Amino acid sequence: MANPYNPEHSVQAEYGDIQPVNHEPEKRRSGIVTGAAIAGGVAGLVVVGPIVGIVGAATAAGLAAANTGTAGDVARASGDVMVSAGDRARDLDNKHGIVDKTKNAASVAAFKARRFDSKHNVVEKTQNAARWSASKSVEGFRFISDKINNRKS
Repeated sequence: MANPYNPEHSVQAEYGDIQPVNHEPEKRRSGIVTGAAIAGGVAGLVVVGPIVGIVGAATAAGLAAANTGTAGDVARASGDVMVSAGDRARDLDNKHGIVDKTKNAASVAAFKARRFDSKHNVVEKTQNAARWSASKSVEGFRFISDKINNRKS
């Protein structure tokens, strides 16, 4: 297997190792704090849920902005990774037009779905089936409720 850090490797030769992008210091710091918030929010969301995700985002941003200890270093490092990942994604999109290609594919898929629906009335049939299922469920619940209430009398 080829060493991914080999300078001859096409991706490595093209994009190089992760290095800071030349942003102005304040803009870079802001990006790192934002990146730390994103990393903390995603970690909290994945591990526990949305409330902890919000708390994790705020905590990571606060640590990255104000803490000079190890926790702040970790938050800033995670923020730096997020900024670098965003920069790399932007570079890849600029080179390969990934966002435009994705938008075009989604647009074509939506057009084909609308055309299929106009021919086969899928949305209308689905809505009718959902209404029928709901009404039958209500009838079933009423029947069960009546049977239970008649037994108690």
